[in-house]
Amino acid sequence: MIDELQALVAAVETPSLSRAADRLHITQSAVSRRLQQLESRLGGDVLDRTRRPPVLTPLGARVYERAKVVLEHVDALVSLGDESKQPHGRYRLGLSIGLGDDVLERIVARIHARFPDVRLDVRSDWGPALLGHLGNGALEAAVVLSPTSAPTPDPLQARPLGTVGLVVVQSRRDTPFTGAVRLADLATASWVLNPTGCGFRAALEMALGGMDGNRQVTVDALGSDVQLRLVAHGLGLGLVPEATLASSPHANDIRVVDVTDFKPVLQARLVHHGSPGPFRAVLDAIASCAMAPTAPGV
Repeated sequence: MIDELQALVAAVETPSLSRAADRLHITQSAVSRRLQQLESRLGGDVLDRTRRPPVLTPLGARVYERAKVVLEHVDALVSLGDESKQPHGRYRLGLSIGLGDDVLERIVARIHARFPDVRLDVRSDWGPALLGHLGNGALEAAVVLSPTSAPTPDPLQARPLGTVGLVVVQSRRDTPFTGAVRLADLATASWVLNPTGCGFRAALEMALGGMDGNRQVTVDALGSDVQLRLVAHGLGLGLVPEATLASSPHANDIRVVDVTDFKPVLQARLVHHGSPGPFRAVLDAIASCAMAPTAPGV
């Protein structure tokens, strides 16, 4: 039926059937045959052939208006897999919570500058939840933090973006741990951590799991900024990315604890579906700026 609708639109938008045939790269008789097939399917005439040149009937006018919309959607569907097309429309991206606001700002600024026709919808969540959203089609891509050995679920694809080193931190004004220590020395300490589900917290709990002690989480605080603020006030130890600490306004109030046997590293991956079509360029832009600052306006 698509061929028939194309024939109708071409017949209306060109001065003659011969010109419509040229536009569709078929013969004039093929155009006439397709119009007749459309009329047979609809049960009525779309063109008044008693007029010269033929004009749309009331039925034909209604079909013509809807045919244009249908054909526009067909063109859009065909372009979904064409990487040479300019991306446009909604793009749903997930970001691991532990990545911080700086990563979000860089990605949003880059996509807005380079792809003004793309509307970026961002969802923040823990890595396993983001992979679940990707699996059920609720996201197009996600920047996920996970252990370096973690596999990528089939049939998703992943690009490694870099590593994120974590450091244990304490208040500079209240420093119970000076010099190098072992993780066992922290077994009874209080902590300010992300809620359960965070990969940072999971790495710490796994490392501390076999050690004696009565450790406790003083505060479940979502986000590194508020955690660092609470750590600076002496409410407990924290576990944050090195880059987040370096850029934090609370950095001068924080001291890193040198834990010789606990140097956790997570890998940042851009996980996405295969065959992204025109959005391949969007993925490339996200990958190029997610883990490294860029100059303003790029």
